[in-house]
Amino acid sequence: MTDDDRPIAACSHLATSPDEYHVWFTGHGMERHWVCPACAARFPEPPAELIDVTGELVESCLTGATWSGICGTPEIKSRPTSLRFNHAECSLRFPSGDRMIDIQPNLKSDGQWLIFLATGDLAVTNPRRGEFDVIHHVSDLGFEIDDETALCVSRNFDYCAIFGVSKRYACVIDLRTGAITARIDRLEYRPENSHFPLAFFQSEGGTLLVAATDWNRLDVMDPATGARLTDRGPTSYQRGEQRPEHYLDYFHAQISVSPGGNWIVDNGWFWAPWGSIRSWSMNDWIKENAWESEDGSSLKTLVGRAYYWDGPVCWIDDAMIAIWGWGEDDEWLIPAVRLFDVRTGREVSWFPGPETRPPRAWPPKKLPPSLFFDTYLFSVHDERGVAVWDVSSGERLLQDPSFAPVHYHPCSKEFLARTPDGIQLSRLTG
Repeated sequence: MTDDDRPIAACSHLATSPDEYHVWFTGHGMERHWVCPACAARFPEPPAELIDVTGELVESCLTGATWSGICGTPEIKSRPTSLRFNHAECSLRFPSGDRMIDIQPNLKSDGQWLIFLATGDLAVTNPRRGEFDVIHHVSDLGFEIDDETALCVSRNFDYCAIFGVSKRYACVIDLRTGAITARIDRLEYRPENSHFPLAFFQSEGGTLLVAATDWNRLDVMDPATGARLTDRGPTSYQRGEQRPEHYLDYFHAQISVSPGGNWIVDNGWFWAPWGSIRSWSMNDWIKENAWESEDGSSLKTLVGRAYYWDGPVCWIDDAMIAIWGWGEDDEWLIPAVRLFDVRTGREVSWFPGPETRPPRAWPPKKLPPSLFFDTYLFSVHDERGVAVWDVSSGERLLQDPSFAPVHYHPCSKEFLARTPDGIQLSRLTG
């Protein structure tokens, strides 16, 4: 709990029976009270009697009581600015009968994107210039291409991965030759319950890949061969077998590696189900301890939420991660962003307001990202458009309901949204 999370006051009932409490937002800034379920049921009428909060009461609630809901909402701060978006409509024509399955930015270029088409073609496009070129045809993926097939591209634009978001298999493609260099199988135990854990990152100048090789196991791989760089003993066992020393009863889900390649965040879940976002050091994992992802010294648990995992996250810098949603249950999460330092696992601050696309709880779908960061934090909601936020103050600087982008290109500073006639590219100015 940060200082900002401490209540201003509590209802008098919690002093005698601190078994269950609600957080009651007054609507004035981040001000809040703790109240019992009976007082919460009176909302919006205020609690009958409020008392000062003592350290003893805070301790008894945090250790012995259940946080079971939220009443009201905190105040969303905003300030006027000259920020605005400039939009450009670009036509994008595919070969006859083909259609786009996914699109991702080429981070080695200023404005080029990689497209995966339904026929298995990989193409590069620069929509502003009207360029479109098929570079490779991919066949023999080993799985069907459908609307839930997704694309992941390495920072050096030397490899990409094609995979089913909530399916079992993935393939790694060498973008220089078009050859399949590795096949990944996360096996058959409940892949439909989590986003495929897969991400490229840079380490000592070269491209590496981290991906799931079982429901409770991740491995770092050489994308050129599929060879595992975190080889270790078994992580699962069958009935009658001895439980492994480092056994992890955790379903890995969507993962994200920090911009510098030093940290990883895992958006998975435990049985209950209980979503749990965990982080650990990539350097320690690769160079010192192959079991770092199971129980290493750098492993931190950042947040936990009942019935909620695979939600929006976004790196602010190489050590700071933004996590969407304030609360501990999918039914009463409020729109907010929480900032964590993955080096310590501590929450630095949080602020209310950012709305995103629908929650990514079970079953996962191929939803575009909802949080982006580049100087400002951008939150995307399909109906309310894009909001721009100052993470240092928690203030909303702009709300543009006219578009809902699906990707951001950090080199050309362009948001990409799909339109009936092609693509819209948008840049923040002012």
